[in-house]
This record gives sequence, structure tokens and C-alpha cells, in this order.
Amino acid sequence: MTKHKVIVVDNNPVILKIVANVLEKAGCLVQTAGDGLAALDLLTDFYPDIIVTDLVMPKIDGAKLCHILRNTPAYKDIFLVVLSAIALEDDMKVLELGADVCIAKGPAATMKEHLLAALHRFESDKRGSVKIEGMQGLYPRDIIGELLAYKRHNEIVFERMIEGAFELDSQGRIIRANPECCRLLERPETEVLSVRFIDFLPDNACRIFLHWMEGLSCTVDKQPLLFDSVTPVLLHDRQVTFNLVPVFEEEQLFIIGILQDVTGSKLIEGQTRQLEKEREKIRKLDAMATMANGISHDFNNLLTIIIGNVEIAMVITTDEEIYQLLSETSKALQLTAGLIRQFSTFSDNDTPL
Repeated sequence: MTKHKVIVVDNNPVILKIVANVLEKAGCLVQTAGDGLAALDLLTDFYPDIIVTDLVMPKIDGAKLCHILRNTPAYKDIFLVVLSAIALEDDMKVLELGADVCIAKGPAATMKEHLLAALHRFESDKRGSVKIEGMQGLYPRDIIGELLAYKRHNEIVFERMIEGAFELDSQGRIIRANPECCRLLERPETEVLSVRFIDFLPDNACRIFLHWMEGLSCTVDKQPLLFDSVTPVLLHDRQVTFNLVPVFEEEQLFIIGILQDVTGSKLIEGQTRQLEKEREKIRKLDAMATMANGISHDFNNLLTIIIGNVEIAMVITTDEEIYQLLSETSKALQLTAGLIRQFSTFSDNDTPL
């Protein structure tokens, strides 16, 4: 008989041991993971028939893991079992995860019974869960309900932020990303989560990011990494600003990131700079026109004197040859005066001197 391959995902080591022991005694080949990110890593070398997952976990949680599995063609047919301590308080949400079996965490003997029933359900090729198993004898806890309501509120805010928001683990892998972040990265969420952030960055930004990450492990002063609007990062055809803030929780590093698409504002900024250049050209032309206007005026005064003297010379001369020369000179001067008048008209907004 072929052993069923199973991945058990839970951040509680006691639950991991209990569930793994039950399934191994039932003849399954079991691998365990402490969170959704570790489970996705296991999938590269260990393709399971069944995944049993908790919901509340660090890094990538169980709900997000279910979403990835059900929306990734390579994993969508894996038999999915949700084993959760919040199933009682959040039953409607749990049933929307696309799991084939949903089990509420309770006494070990009860969980064993329902895990074996889930295994039989898999072998019978029965898919889709319509109720949560193991809820008998359990009672909803007010504090859990309040925490879940607070979590849902935060998720709504996170999902609807106009900026791209994401979270990285200590290895720089994306463990959370909102819709705007996925839009800027041009990938669906299922292809963003668990991927290294540097895989989306251009080379120059990648080097800066890696140098910053190295510095986080060896410096006391944990400074944010900022690519502002002066030095935005080019993602595909968009200019994007980054603000990456390191956060330490129980000596574990997480990085909170905010992305903002500044393509439109940079375009307006570029157009404004171009407009200012054009305005500067106009100011220079205006200054040149004013100067030309003054020069034209001076030339016109000089020509008036010269033309007057030539005309006087033509009147008093008795030499026919000199008269002809003066006559040709007068015509040339009249043409010159006409050209200066046209130039003056152009430089003075069509108003002649």
C-alpha cells in the first residue's frame, strides 16, 4: 500500500508532534513546518497528498496558505485539512477557506478521531467541508472573538491602503502584501508571497538593499532604508518610492515596507521643469528683443543723419558723377532704413519705433 504524503503546519511544537504521531501510525509519510512560509518551502521537494494546517501562525498564516494552495494550479488538488483553535469563534471564516475538512482543536483523543476520519475522507475522495468537526463540548471564548474582530479590522485597513504595503522576514522574503503592492510588483498575491524581495528590484536598488540588510545584523542603530521621490526605484514602467523599516519582535527581525507610485507626480515634475526651461528661453528672447529694439533705435538715428547729409550733398554738388554715386548711396540707405524698421517692428511686438 502506498503511503500518503502529508505536511503538517503548526507553530505549536506539541500539536505538531501529536498530529504527526497520529498520521504516522496510520501509515502516512509526514513532514512538519512551523508556519506557512516553511510549508511553501517544503513543497518544492516534497509534494504531499494532504496538508493539515493551523490558521494562526507567524509569517504566512494558515488562511493565506489555504489561499495560495487553492489559487495555484500545481497545488489546487491537494487535500486540505484545517485544524484550528479559533474554529469555534470564527466558524464562518474557516468554512470559506476552501478546505476539504475543518477540525476544531480540542482534546488529543478527539483530534485523533477526526484526523483519522479526515484521512478516510481523503481515501474515499470526498471533497469540500460544510461543517466544522470536533466542536462538541467546546465553548466560544470572548477574548478570542475580540482579538479576531481586531485582526479583521486591521486586515481591512491593510487591504484598502492606497499605498503598497508589505512585510518581509529576516531573509528578505515577502510574507505579507496588500493588493496595491501586488499591482506595483505586477504579480498576483500567490506569486508574491514567499518570494525574495530583491527578485523584484533592479540591479542598483538590489545592491543597496542587500548592503542595508547586512548592516541590520551588525549595527546597533537600525536605520530605515528610503528610496524617496528624488531617487525612486524603477519597477517595470513605474517610478516607485520605498520606505523599509526594521522591526524586532522577540529578537526576530521583520521589515515593514511601504511602496508609493510616484510616476504621475514625476511626470508632472518633468513637465514643470520642461515648462520652466521654455519660459527661460522666452525670457532670454524677450531680453534679446529689448536689446535689439534699442540697437535698432540707435541705428535708425544714425541713418537719419547719414541720409540727411547725403541728400544735402546731392543738392549742392555740380559734379554729375558724384551726384550718381550719392543717388545710389541714398537708395541703399533707404533700403537699410526699411530693414531696420522691420526689425524694430518685430522686436517691439509689431509696434514700430
